[in-house]
Amino acid sequence: MPGFLILIAANYALSRFSGYDPIGKFNIVNFVIIYPIIEEFIFRGLILSNLNPYLSSEVLLELLYMPVTLSVVITALLFAVSHLQYYRLSRQSIRYMCFAFIGGIFFGAMADMTQSIWLSCLLHIEFNVLAVYFGKKTQRI
Repeated sequence: MPGFLILIAANYALSRFSGYDPIGKFNIVNFVIIYPIIEEFIFRGLILSNLNPYLSSEVLLELLYMPVTLSVVITALLFAVSHLQYYRLSRQSIRYMCFAFIGGIFFGAMADMTQSIWLSCLLHIEFNVLAVYFGKKTQRI
């Protein structure tokens, strides 16, 4: 639980610099609610849980008392690459991929440790809500 609380604070700090800024209510709702749930289900619920039996469960490193395994790293890499789908390869898309990779490591480690996607789903939604908030706030300045 302390790791979850630390990640909430980290999400707040990191989301300020994410640069995500969906336009229109439909895109915002998708970005804030639908995409995180679908992505967590696919990447942490399906891919991670199916990689675990086939790959070593050796801990590569530990972040906030959460074990990071090869399965978590591979899933985070796939998660990062999936964030390139709407963008051409550019500095901005590389930044999105870096945020997605870092988030994928933490979300994957949490899902792997708890054997549930609920906390990672909540963190993902929180990050996207904050990213939209800071994106809109920056536009007004």
